[in-house]
Amino acid sequence: AAPRHVEQRQKVHAIEVIARRRAANDIARHTADVQMRCHAYRPPAIRGYSTNDEKLKIQEKFQFGGGKCLPKEMTQAPGPLPSQELAKLKEAKRIEHEWCKRRGEKHPSVKHQNSNDLRTELIETITKEIEDRQA
Repeated sequence: AAPRHVEQRQKVHAIEVIARRRAANDIARHTADVQMRCHAYRPPAIRGYSTNDEKLKIQEKFQFGGGKCLPKEMTQAPGPLPSQELAKLKEAKRIEHEWCKRRGEKHPSVKHQNSNDLRTELIETITKEIEDRQA
């Protein structure tokens, strides 16, 4: 009988299977990235409760958002709510601040409008719409 040729497998050593340790810099970079993401994005939505704040939100929605509480003749045209506009600006400013901290800058590079400027702009827009409707 002829001898069989058996393929020899390369022997795998245990050290080759163990994952390599990460460097301290990689771990610190990953941790900083995760912390930034936790602070830069908003938390999940929470259901509202019957509080004065909720009542004010509903009142604002009926006044500026075209709510169904009053007849059409007595409501304003639907538009952005002032509180939503302020919240968007505040969130954008907070995210920009987080990114500036991550880049190592001391002050944010983008300056947003003041809330009084937005309120004044909203009042001017509303008065213009009223004057257009009366004309």
